[in-house]
Amino acid sequence: MEWPMANQITTVQVTVSFAQATPIQNDSVQAISGTVYLYGPRGTRYRQNRSQLLPNAAEEEIKQWACTHAPVEMSSPIEFFQNGVKHLLAGDIKQGIHDFTKAIELEPNFASAYANRGTALNMIDRFDESIQDFDAAIRIHPAHEEALFGRGIAHMHGQNYSRAVEDFTACIKLNENKIEIYIQRALALYQLENYRRADSDIDEALSLDSTSVEANFSKGVISISLGEHERALDYLSRAIDLDCRYAPAYLTRGALLKFLGCDKWIDDQNRARELDSAVVGD
Repeated sequence: MEWPMANQITTVQVTVSFAQATPIQNDSVQAISGTVYLYGPRGTRYRQNRSQLLPNAAEEEIKQWACTHAPVEMSSPIEFFQNGVKHLLAGDIKQGIHDFTKAIELEPNFASAYANRGTALNMIDRFDESIQDFDAAIRIHPAHEEALFGRGIAHMHGQNYSRAVEDFTACIKLNENKIEIYIQRALALYQLENYRRADSDIDEALSLDSTSVEANFSKGVISISLGEHERALDYLSRAIDLDCRYAPAYLTRGALLKFLGCDKWIDDQNRARELDSAVVGD
């Protein structure tokens, strides 16, 4: 009995980095371990913080610099990069790709511009092209976490699961605390029918966040493939308890209940259909 992952997570990673009115030199943008480092107007290096658009100290430096300098025209790679991120987050993928391309033309060693353009290409299913961009980003900065992760996602879509495992493993070596990387590697291992290793990865994910709906659901799916049905029911039920509108968990639990000869399976299937008819189908 085949139990495919009903929830093939394709997390999109976008490096959100803004350097407002910040001129840079050719070597002024670095991506180390997936982190973008930006230089302020006076040459100060700042580490990008995902919780805010720009570090407070950098904002203050830019404000002081702007008082004595004319505004920077829309011609620097950072500004094109900034606009590309804005367009990508707004859903204008075509314009985002255009802006990242302009940033690359102005700064050929801008690893994160390649990585973000690759992410945008992933979003419109142009995976062969996205892999080329991720390759370029990784050539410039081998420890670029977002590029490795994005390339892994592209390999997943191309059903090149072994290569995906390699990229996700490289990501984990750089950052052991990102739950989505473990979930993605578990999915790749699952597709390779390496259920024990996939199960171990989900355990790592749950150790990071026991309330993750995706991790609990994935644990349930993998448990089915391992023949551990009671454990599977437990984790699928946990996923539903955490998110009562998560249709894949109802569908998978219903399928398992049906397999086990329990009449309650129809309730789960009907609930899945109510939440998302596309999940159940006709």
